[in-house]
Amino acid sequence: MRSVCLAPNRAFIQFKTVTSKGKLTHCEAHVSKVSKTTILERRSLVVKSAVQERALAETEEEVTDVVPRDEHGCLSYFPSMYNLESLIQELSVGGFSKKMLIYAPGGVADQMLLFPLLKLLNNRIPSAAIDIMCGERAHSAYDICPYVCNTYVYNVDGSTLSSDYAEMLGTMKGEYYDKIITAKPAGFGVSTFLWMACSNTSGYLSTDGVPTNYIASKMMASSVQAPADDPLTLGSSAYDELVKLVASELPAGAVEDDEQVQVGVPEGAQDWAVQALAAAGLKAGEYILAHGVPSSSQAAMTMSRFPSSASASVQCFASIAKAASLPVVFAVPREEDSKAVTDSIPNATILVVPNPSKLAAMVALSSGVVAANTAALPLASYMGKPVVGVFDTAENAALFSYPGVSCVCESEVAATVAALPKGASIM
Repeated sequence: MRSVCLAPNRAFIQFKTVTSKGKLTHCEAHVSKVSKTTILERRSLVVKSAVQERALAETEEEVTDVVPRDEHGCLSYFPSMYNLESLIQELSVGGFSKKMLIYAPGGVADQMLLFPLLKLLNNRIPSAAIDIMCGERAHSAYDICPYVCNTYVYNVDGSTLSSDYAEMLGTMKGEYYDKIITAKPAGFGVSTFLWMACSNTSGYLSTDGVPTNYIASKMMASSVQAPADDPLTLGSSAYDELVKLVASELPAGAVEDDEQVQVGVPEGAQDWAVQALAAAGLKAGEYILAHGVPSSSQAAMTMSRFPSSASASVQCFASIAKAASLPVVFAVPREEDSKAVTDSIPNATILVVPNPSKLAAMVALSSGVVAANTAALPLASYMGKPVVGVFDTAENAALFSYPGVSCVCESEVAATVAALPKGASIM
């Protein structure tokens, strides 16, 4: 027995059908206010519409989820990256977003050695939020890094009070990171501290020979032996092994990993650089930038583990000014440092450049860069500028190998600068 009820305009019709071998044997109906023919026509339209919708659903193409997921439907970029907050965020952004933290030692210039790792993470997981935990002055390096969302300032390098450790731990746990990567070699203490913030940690493992390092390796989801007790003493190759470790864990990205590292110059710094050059009677692409005059300022942006090559002598810069085919603009970290330059080079053009944003703006507008072992070398390399690096010894020069950078001793710098090609501004 089947009953079909339609009631248009408060009308009522009821069909009672009993089928025997597919034949209709009995039918009775009661119609009020609307004719039986009208009701049947409307019923025919309803049935036809239902049939069309079913046919359309059967012909729809099956949507394939191209995002790597495990048997539970969770994203599998890294193992065990599940918590309620991440699930909520995943649903709100289409299933791609992840939050990662880089635990980064070193000063301003040292942070720029991490830019290739940050570029790799951005290429492989473009919508991932990447944060940095670093020292007080070092955080300014990320004002020009387009891959980083937030920076948290704590004493990563030195000793820390227990109250500061509690605050650091609270900050990390409050952000619900899916992955923490430590660029600082982790022993038992560091690995335990990071594990309490996130059970999915990776990075360098300490090589100081302490037996508890074995426990540290088991607490980390993945690790690799640090190439040295302090990787920053290895120069530009400090984080090569860390990049390989992270690359092995990530899915292939849409962008090639060998793509050039990007540097973002803030608009305010760009305007400052243009105005400063105009005041000196110069234009973009018409000067060579010199960086690394002797200074005791922390704003000098030098490689922290190489104090002997942090600056070049004023006499060296004087020979650079004579050999250069274009005017040389000297960037100093503070006004007091300009006196030593003007004493040896009376008509020198000097600008006070106290932070990475302004330094990046000056590098971008220059034709080339000549610098001691400072942040200007990796910056100019990332921007594709012709660069000459001035070092105190050939051994230190050999440790720093940036694309497009010629690292030489002071005795060879004048001839190398004379051969610099005239470049154009990229801004």
